[in-house]
Amino acid sequence: MEDETLRWLDTTAGWLASRFRTPKDEVYQMLALQLASGQPRKFARLRVMRELGQSERAHQGPSVEREAVEMGQSVAELTAAEVLDERSWLIVQLRVQHGYTVKQVADQLGISRQRVGQIYTQAIERLREELG
Repeated sequence: MEDETLRWLDTTAGWLASRFRTPKDEVYQMLALQLASGQPRKFARLRVMRELGQSERAHQGPSVEREAVEMGQSVAELTAAEVLDERSWLIVQLRVQHGYTVKQVADQLGISRQRVGQIYTQAIERLREELG
Protein backbone atom coordinates (compact mmCIF):
# COMPACT_ATOMS: atom_id res chain seq x y z
CA MET A 1 0.00 0.00 0.00
CA GLU A 2 1.01 3.60 -0.54
CA ASP A 3 2.44 5.66 2.31
CA GLU A 4 -0.58 7.97 2.19
CA THR A 5 -2.97 5.02 2.52
CA LEU A 6 -0.97 3.59 5.41
CA ARG A 7 -1.07 6.96 7.20
CA TRP A 8 -4.82 7.16 6.62
CA LEU A 9 -5.28 3.62 7.95
CA ASP A 10 -3.24 4.36 11.07
CA THR A 11 -4.98 7.66 11.81
CA THR A 12 -8.48 6.39 11.07
CA ALA A 13 -7.95 3.16 13.01
CA GLY A 14 -6.74 5.14 16.02
CA TRP A 15 -9.71 7.48 15.93
CA LEU A 16 -12.27 4.66 15.52
CA ALA A 17 -10.57 2.50 18.15
CA SER A 18 -10.83 5.24 20.75
CA ARG A 19 -14.37 6.19 19.75
CA PHE A 20 -15.68 2.62 19.88
CA ARG A 21 -13.34 1.32 22.59
CA THR A 22 -11.97 -1.41 20.34
CA PRO A 23 -8.33 -2.49 19.95
CA LYS A 24 -6.63 -0.43 17.27
CA ASP A 25 -5.14 -3.44 15.49
CA GLU A 26 -8.61 -4.97 15.14
CA VAL A 27 -9.99 -1.76 13.63
CA TYR A 28 -6.91 -1.46 11.38
CA GLN A 29 -7.54 -4.96 10.02
CA MET A 30 -11.22 -4.20 9.42
CA LEU A 31 -10.33 -1.05 7.49
CA ALA A 32 -7.59 -2.80 5.52
CA LEU A 33 -10.00 -5.57 4.48
CA GLN A 34 -12.51 -3.00 3.26
CA LEU A 35 -9.83 -1.23 1.20
CA ALA A 36 -8.53 -4.54 -0.16
CA SER A 37 -12.04 -5.38 -1.36
CA GLY A 38 -11.99 -2.21 -3.46
CA GLN A 39 -14.01 0.08 -1.20
CA PRO A 40 -13.12 3.79 -1.35
CA ARG A 41 -11.80 5.16 1.96
CA LYS A 42 -14.98 7.02 2.88
CA PHE A 43 -17.12 3.90 2.43
CA ALA A 44 -14.57 1.69 4.16
CA ARG A 45 -14.68 3.99 7.19
CA LEU A 46 -18.49 4.08 7.17
CA ARG A 47 -18.79 0.31 6.92
CA VAL A 48 -16.37 -0.22 9.79
CA MET A 49 -18.18 2.41 11.87
CA ARG A 50 -21.45 0.64 11.19
CA GLU A 51 -19.97 -2.76 12.13
CA LEU A 52 -18.43 -1.41 15.32
CA GLY A 53 -21.62 0.42 16.25
CA GLN A 54 -23.79 -2.64 15.70
CA SER A 55 -21.41 -4.84 17.65
CA GLU A 56 -21.31 -2.39 20.54
CA ARG A 57 -25.09 -2.01 20.65
CA ALA A 58 -25.57 -5.78 20.57
CA HIS A 59 -23.42 -6.12 23.70
CA GLN A 60 -24.92 -3.15 25.51
CA GLY A 61 -28.58 -4.00 25.07
CA PRO A 62 -30.93 -1.36 26.51
CA SER A 63 -28.17 1.14 27.28
CA VAL A 64 -27.89 2.25 23.65
CA GLU A 65 -28.90 5.82 24.48
CA ARG A 66 -26.29 6.14 27.26
CA GLU A 67 -23.61 4.68 25.00
CA ALA A 68 -24.59 6.98 22.16
CA VAL A 69 -24.19 10.01 24.41
CA GLU A 70 -20.80 8.78 25.61
CA MET A 71 -19.66 8.26 22.01
CA GLY A 72 -20.80 11.76 21.11
CA GLN A 73 -23.65 10.49 18.96
CA SER A 74 -27.37 10.79 19.31
CA VAL A 75 -29.77 7.89 19.08
CA ALA A 76 -30.98 9.56 15.88
CA GLU A 77 -27.49 9.22 14.37
CA LEU A 78 -27.28 5.58 15.37
CA THR A 79 -30.74 4.93 13.95
CA ALA A 80 -29.83 6.74 10.72
CA ALA A 81 -26.80 4.48 10.28
CA GLU A 82 -29.04 1.43 10.66
CA VAL A 83 -32.01 2.60 8.57
CA LEU A 84 -30.33 4.25 5.58
CA ASP A 85 -28.19 2.66 2.91
CA GLU A 86 -24.56 3.79 2.93
CA ARG A 87 -24.88 6.40 0.20
CA SER A 88 -27.95 8.01 1.75
CA TRP A 89 -26.32 8.01 5.18
CA LEU A 90 -23.17 9.57 3.76
CA ILE A 91 -25.15 12.30 1.99
CA VAL A 92 -27.07 13.13 5.17
CA GLN A 93 -23.83 13.22 7.19
CA LEU A 94 -22.08 15.46 4.67
CA ARG A 95 -25.03 17.86 4.47
CA VAL A 96 -26.00 17.99 8.15
CA GLN A 97 -22.89 17.27 10.16
CA HIS A 98 -20.23 18.69 7.86
CA GLY A 99 -22.28 21.49 6.27
CA TYR A 100 -21.50 20.55 2.66
CA THR A 101 -23.57 22.19 -0.05
CA VAL A 102 -25.47 20.04 -2.54
CA LYS A 103 -22.85 20.92 -5.15
CA GLN A 104 -19.99 19.86 -2.84
CA VAL A 105 -21.69 16.53 -2.10
CA ALA A 106 -22.37 15.95 -5.80
CA ASP A 107 -18.74 16.68 -6.65
CA GLN A 108 -17.47 14.37 -3.86
CA LEU A 109 -19.67 11.46 -4.92
CA GLY A 110 -19.58 12.04 -8.67
CA ILE A 111 -23.35 12.28 -9.06
CA SER A 112 -25.65 15.09 -10.18
CA ARG A 113 -26.89 17.80 -7.82
CA GLN A 114 -30.43 16.76 -8.65
CA ARG A 115 -29.70 13.19 -7.57
CA VAL A 116 -28.12 14.39 -4.32
CA GLY A 117 -31.26 16.39 -3.60
CA GLN A 118 -33.50 13.39 -4.32
CA ILE A 119 -31.48 11.03 -2.15
CA TYR A 120 -31.28 13.58 0.67
CA THR A 121 -35.03 14.26 0.60
CA GLN A 122 -35.88 10.54 0.59
CA ALA A 123 -33.43 9.89 3.43
CA ILE A 124 -34.89 12.66 5.58
CA GLU A 125 -38.42 11.39 4.95
CA ARG A 126 -37.38 7.86 5.91
CA LEU A 127 -35.73 9.11 9.10
CA ARG A 128 -38.80 11.10 10.04
CA GLU A 129 -40.88 7.95 9.69
CA GLU A 130 -38.45 5.90 11.80
CA LEU A 131 -37.84 8.49 14.50
CA GLY A 132 -41.41 9.73 14.72
